[in-house]
Amino acid sequence: MKRSDERRPIGGKAWAISITLVGGLLVSVFQFTDAWRLAGRWPMGVRPGEVDAYAALMDHFSTDTTLQRLETIHIGPAARSGSCLMDDQGRGWDVRWLEAQGLGDSVRIRPMRSEPGGYVVQLREGNYLREQRAFTLRKARASSLHHKYLEILATEVGLLTPELTLVRLVACGVDQGTYIKEEVVDDHFLQRRGMRDGLAFTCWFDPRVGHSLVPVIRGDSAATTALQRWWAAASDGVTTDQELAKGVDMDMLANWLLLQWMEGDEAFAGELDMAYRWEQRQVVPLLRSPRRDAQVLGPLPTYRTTPITALLDHAELKVRFRAAQDALVAKRGQLRERMENLARSWVPLLSDGRNNTLQQARAARLLHTILDDRLVDRAALDRLTRPLEPVPGIGLLFGPSVTSTTGNLVTASQDHLMELQRMTKLLVTPDSVVFPRGRYKIGRDLVLPAGKQLVLLPGARLELAPGVRVQCNGPLAILGTRINPVFIRPARDGSPYAGVEVMGDGSGRCRISGLQMSGGGAGGVAMLGIQGMANTEVQGCLL
Repeated sequence: MKRSDERRPIGGKAWAISITLVGGLLVSVFQFTDAWRLAGRWPMGVRPGEVDAYAALMDHFSTDTTLQRLETIHIGPAARSGSCLMDDQGRGWDVRWLEAQGLGDSVRIRPMRSEPGGYVVQLREGNYLREQRAFTLRKARASSLHHKYLEILATEVGLLTPELTLVRLVACGVDQGTYIKEEVVDDHFLQRRGMRDGLAFTCWFDPRVGHSLVPVIRGDSAATTALQRWWAAASDGVTTDQELAKGVDMDMLANWLLLQWMEGDEAFAGELDMAYRWEQRQVVPLLRSPRRDAQVLGPLPTYRTTPITALLDHAELKVRFRAAQDALVAKRGQLRERMENLARSWVPLLSDGRNNTLQQARAARLLHTILDDRLVDRAALDRLTRPLEPVPGIGLLFGPSVTSTTGNLVTASQDHLMELQRMTKLLVTPDSVVFPRGRYKIGRDLVLPAGKQLVLLPGARLELAPGVRVQCNGPLAILGTRINPVFIRPARDGSPYAGVEVMGDGSGRCRISGLQMSGGGAGGVAMLGIQGMANTEVQGCLL
């Protein structure tokens, strides 16, 4: 016992000495290591946030007065509920009073669907803020500088892109800090930039996303039909590269792809903006900063088959891409100077008015990555290329919706399918059976013909009667999401259905995501059975 007591002070001293050594090492690192190295990657899992915390202790910040010169936007309480903007948890529009330089008016505001904590502001017709009819407000972050860098490059090559500006947001009398203001890309945006026949639309290239399978132009059904037929022809592989190239501004596509490459991991992710020139029947890519939730699914391993992705191997596009790359490389000196000047003014604003040498070094490293690494990479276009996947149910855009009379579709299933078409949103085409968002009661066995693809889109709810089974004799695509899953449930609680069975010939593909399935297995069969598929992927499901 006596020896044990004598050792305790020694252990305590060792602990104190180790803390002192670690603290001294950190002081030495931050005192004698240049900011460029501190801004790089750290070993042993040290994260940037931890480096920032140590830098806050060791670094001397200088207050920058540019924060005080930012444009301020004041937004008042909601007209209906009186709630503060930051307390708005809904997704609908509300009327609020907005004051900015040269404007004081009632506007419509709603939370952004694509980025938590962001807002969409829509002004009254004819009463615009510096000619902008609608814009978004998103919390400014360090990544905002990256997007501003790319805006400079996009403007240099002639790509249409909304301007990013920093503003101070005051909501309900409280300063909410620095926000990014970005004009909404719509027809008004296009027309005031000289594209008089331009119609805005959005598209997705991520095959893991189950919605927005084909582009839609709001308010113009004729243009939508023309665009969708061309889009679907590319997705279905029934048109040549030369025909595809006629429908795209190839110079702008080359520039856009170069900027996508410089986006880094965010390339092709999330919802992307395009314009459709109605007179020329031509698509023009636009550049807009990605939303925060764009990378929830991670980098894209494959692309949807679209006119854009189908052209990535086009010889003419490769030539134009190289020309666009060489043109920017030749202007690197001028571009670097402009972007360095931007960083000197933006970094303090993104750091709460503090001039942090570590943040300035990170901005310099980011600029180095864009201009000296990615821009000069001669294999950039090849690195952007991914395997292509067909869009499920693309046959919906060809011919009328007719039910197949293939012999192996039993009469009872054929009648039931036709009944579902009459009573619900079910779509049946020569190649697919598609269940859009909605409720579907399956009252008896449903057996689909061989080769016909079964597609369940986000929000589809299948309610199966007791003992009922659904048999798919072709590819299966259940495209639910975390926020908007697909449900397969019993029509009556406590009365299980049999299940969903997929029977392939060894060549099809089965992809299941965002599925919530329960209450099946009547008669001891598997609630979900898959066999004869060349490839099966299941993710984000609850069975």
